[in-house]
Amino acid sequence: MKKIAALAGAVALAVLGLAASAGAQMANVPAQNRMSVVIAPSGRAMIEGQVTAVSSSSVSVSSWDGTWTANLAGNTKVDDDGGAAIMASQIKIGDTVIAHGTISASGSLVLNAASVRDISEGVISRIKKVRENVSGKISDLNNALRSFVLTLPNGKSVTVDVSANARVRVNGRSTSTTAELQDGERVHVSGLLNRSDGTLNASLLRALGK
Repeated sequence: MKKIAALAGAVALAVLGLAASAGAQMANVPAQNRMSVVIAPSGRAMIEGQVTAVSSSSVSVSSWDGTWTANLAGNTKVDDDGGAAIMASQIKIGDTVIAHGTISASGSLVLNAASVRDISEGVISRIKKVRENVSGKISDLNNALRSFVLTLPNGKSVTVDVSANARVRVNGRSTSTTAELQDGERVHVSGLLNRSDGTLNASLLRALGK
């Protein structure tokens, strides 16, 4: 940890809460050229740099002092610059990411990541589909087309297409159709959101009642 202490002292920002202002200062720097390391005395840290390797369990990030390993856990939040959830496999070598988390005691350049955000230009358009888990109320139900409009708690809405092989549960039992659903009913939907047309293709739907 001596190396971490020295690095923390060398970095002008000693408190992680100042990371936002550091990011603002770099706003005009092209994403592919951005690097920053911020470490608080508590061990919390922010690492920004270019991806050199990606796996299901970690992302390697080239930044100040070398290549950092951002460990990914089941609860690590991975998203794009628009805040939409993506899978780690959708991060590409050469992308610029910002990782927040806690310095690991197992190594001086290891971060146990709470979140990893891909801020590369064009990443949103590159990733056409993202997995979404949302709940809301049904309207405009069309059983023939197996579709409906889902209004979310924040007032926004999304068109849901229920795929033919989707798992649908209504009143605690499985069904192969949407015929038992009703407008005004609350449901939980899991599936892939197509950013091109804003349609959520549901692979799992569970009715929650009114």
